[in-house]
Amino acid sequence: MGKAVRLRWLWAGLLVCSLAGCSYMSGDQPASKQPPVQAEGGAFQVRLSQPLEDERWLPQAQAALEKKAVAQLQHNFMTQVLEPERARLEATLSPYEKRLLAKMKWGVPPLKAIQLPTFMPKVVYKDDTLQVIKEVDRAALAKVLAERIATLDRALLAYRFVPDTQPRLVQIQYLLPAYPLLLDRALYQRLLQRLPIDYTRRKQDVYAESLLGKLQTLMRKFAVAVRANIDKDATFESGLRALLVEQGLNLQGMPDVFMLYDVQAQVQPQGGQFEALFSGQMRLADASEVPFDQFSFQVRKQSETAQLARAKAVRAVGMTLLNHLDNLLLKRYYVLQGVYQK
Repeated sequence: MGKAVRLRWLWAGLLVCSLAGCSYMSGDQPASKQPPVQAEGGAFQVRLSQPLEDERWLPQAQAALEKKAVAQLQHNFMTQVLEPERARLEATLSPYEKRLLAKMKWGVPPLKAIQLPTFMPKVVYKDDTLQVIKEVDRAALAKVLAERIATLDRALLAYRFVPDTQPRLVQIQYLLPAYPLLLDRALYQRLLQRLPIDYTRRKQDVYAESLLGKLQTLMRKFAVAVRANIDKDATFESGLRALLVEQGLNLQGMPDVFMLYDVQAQVQPQGGQFEALFSGQMRLADASEVPFDQFSFQVRKQSETAQLARAKAVRAVGMTLLNHLDNLLLKRYYVLQGVYQK
């Protein structure tokens, strides 16, 4: 009987304490009472501070602030170092190169999956304020980057023997699978140079930079030409040319790929608008008009004016043409990936 009475008094005491807003040594501080966090610092060091009047909450508050400091450091490094360097690297690429790289899945920042190595936090609790300082271990980060570069260097050894005597198209097909690797390596190299460490250039650096330069030169010089197989359609041809130039493709010089077309075009009023119907065939061929690839098309587009309807139809055919050109250039990449593309 006495035990039951004591339990009832205990529960009553806990209920009164909870209604009065008592604090407990265990559990988390209520979210509504969490004071604001102030953050300052850059990509390699952050300082977070937070008012904390009740010292009993110090362990929980310190753990939470350390977690926020790590997240803030990662965010700062991404936005202040990685993303700007990546943007500078992408600025050297043409729209068509970006298109091909996207198909090779070069699009996710390679450091996103890496947790930045950091030193143990510096913690100061003074004048009812908790402060946590978190800093990147630059030497450890340099080691991580160097290991990733070494892994890429081993993969790039497969491209030592570039078939220089082969046509430009064949060389591009051979080297394109290395493009994402070369760009990843270049990005890691840029990040490594941002760290305050001594770095000595190696022969692998020279080899990778030479290979990247060669591939980009090939891509800049790669030329295409659009022409009719039999009857010329000036509007259709100029529309295709405009799309190819928009993608950064070269239409000057000796063509590596001819784009030969046969097209029948009709534009007529349809339900208050204009409808363009384009049908025909296109071939991708070499200088001797030996086809690499060919496809038939039938496109129907509507718009407010005949000119816009025609432009939409031409662009639709052009996008299909680009897909076939992509597959031609990425032929070896798809073979290495075990993927067949029609």
